[in-house]
Amino acid sequence: MMKIVGFAVVLLAVMLAACSGDDQDGVLIQKAQAEIAGQLKDPSSAQFRNVKAGKTDKGFALVCGEVNAKNTYGGYVGFTPFIWREGTYGGAVGARGDNAHLVNDLIEALCAGKQQAYLEQVMVSGSYSERYRKLLKEHLQSFDAK
Repeated sequence: MMKIVGFAVVLLAVMLAACSGDDQDGVLIQKAQAEIAGQLKDPSSAQFRNVKAGKTDKGFALVCGEVNAKNTYGGYVGFTPFIWREGTYGGAVGARGDNAHLVNDLIEALCAGKQQAYLEQVMVSGSYSERYRKLLKEHLQSFDAK
């Protein structure tokens, strides 16, 4: 009987720990969405999808996903990737236009935890300017710093 009670107590503790992690992710996601929406032309029109919470290599809370919102003319612009890091980094929304892939690829790499691989790819590729390489390296170093 004591073994059953002990097992039940351990099981309950594990379940509560799992629930608190989900609750914490939900709070982080709400905070990130509020900050990202606040950067938009029409914050109340923000639509989010594929949103997930995680952590950086150094343990900072990270939220990634896609956001769509209305522009100045009242039309939705289409889903764009975003990233938000708790603390000093804040949030960033992806780009549209000719060089949008630079920002969007970086956001995708950060969200997947593959920033080092992305940096190495950019450094060996002849497709990127020296200025972009330098800015990227500085940005990635500051991204996971306190």
